[in-house]
Amino acid sequence: MSEPLLRVDGLVKHFHVGGWPQAQVVHAVDGVSFVLDRGETLGLVGESGSGKTTVGRCILRLIEPTDGQVIFDGHDLVRLSAGEVRKLRPRMQMVFQDPAGSLNPRFSVWRILNEPYKRFDLLPKDQVRGAILQLLADTGLQPADLEKYPHNFSGGQQQRIAVARTLAPKPDLMVLDEPTASLDVSVRMQIIDLFQELQRQFNLAYLLISHDLSVIRHVCNRVAVMYLGRLVEVAPAADLFAHPKHPYTQALIDAVPIPDPAMRHERTPLKGEVPSLISPPSGCHFHPRCPLAVDRCQVEVPTLRTVEPDWDVACHLVEG
Repeated sequence: MSEPLLRVDGLVKHFHVGGWPQAQVVHAVDGVSFVLDRGETLGLVGESGSGKTTVGRCILRLIEPTDGQVIFDGHDLVRLSAGEVRKLRPRMQMVFQDPAGSLNPRFSVWRILNEPYKRFDLLPKDQVRGAILQLLADTGLQPADLEKYPHNFSGGQQQRIAVARTLAPKPDLMVLDEPTASLDVSVRMQIIDLFQELQRQFNLAYLLISHDLSVIRHVCNRVAVMYLGRLVEVAPAADLFAHPKHPYTQALIDAVPIPDPAMRHERTPLKGEVPSLISPPSGCHFHPRCPLAVDRCQVEVPTLRTVEPDWDVACHLVEG
């Protein structure tokens, strides 16, 4: 069995906020572990503030992890120097939530797409234009767009430009951070279809960070559910949506509106507010809001363990 493209083991990220003597620690990511195979899409879901985006940025070393391992194709990115990470940077790219904010408004599309070739010295100069024209074709853009600027495009077109830029260095891994959140509903599926076509064409591995469970259900092979910096469930997408095992996962899925009145069912609403990451609850972080919590949940941290083949759950009440 081949090694996964990406292996994250015990990833931790703490942020120190405030000054002495009132300095406090935000436990943004607290021991996250998962694997991602080549050509696979892993969805990372959870409420706002669960640590999803921080995981993605730590993996790419856009922010420095506090602890843990990030093994990318045999290289532990956490232990590498900045120069060594830079050599691997073309193979790891990120698509950001806000396409307008990720594109330099002073750069034309030509300059935006040429930047990776210049920065990473990817091709001889006489081959760059042909490569950029191919990027336009791959992402549904036109050659006439090269002289335009980001403000000349709609949100969906801006995201296509951002995707084209990330494809320039021919990455193996793409972290997609809420890539459709800022787009109109009519445009979202176009961008999702684009990601799926590019994955088939280039065998890309995606870490898709999203709170939109309909998108996750549509495109992901597996889903990892986060709550307050920890993973609580990891399972194949179809199985997880059909029979979620963790109470938090069940509540997330129950919260998705169902347009067909005939399919209405009893929901399990989440009670209370999301606790602070500065002083998270003891034991299972979810226990103050869990309808099934018992005394053990308040004092003992549940480990993420395999309860069925390819199905991991961190809950004292789930047998396996």
